Amino acid sequence: MAPKKPTLHPPAVTASGGKSKARATVPPHLSSSCWINYEAASALSVRESLGLELKRLKKKLSATRVHKSRVALRRWFSVWAVLKADGWESPAFKKDISKPLRKLLKMLGGLRDLDVNLELGEKLSCPSEVV
Repeated sequence: MAPKKPTLHPPAVTASGGKSKARATVPPHLSSSCWINYEAASALSVRESLGLELKRLKKKLSATRVHKSRVALRRWFSVWAVLKADGWESPAFKKDISKPLRKLLKMLGGLRDLDVNLELGEKLSCPSEVV
């Protein structure tokens, strides 16, 4: 279940710095193109990292790859929290990208819990019927 690649659009800014009808207005401290470019580059970098980890996970399921995918997803949501506060999130993005990624993170968390329990069971020499 590979998520769609998000199309990142910086928040719209009018020439006067006023409101744009298309997207939320950029807060004044973010109106320099330098900061917007930095945010876009950060988001794209984390997205590429996430995509790479999910491809690896799809290719071969392992405890290490589940862990790395969960870390990449948490990084994505950390970066996205800042971008969302700065007006980058659209309703379509939330529906098509954010919700499926949150669902995937939750499922991978359950899978990771099972991996940890299996490892612990083996370490404690529990019978396979119990584990």
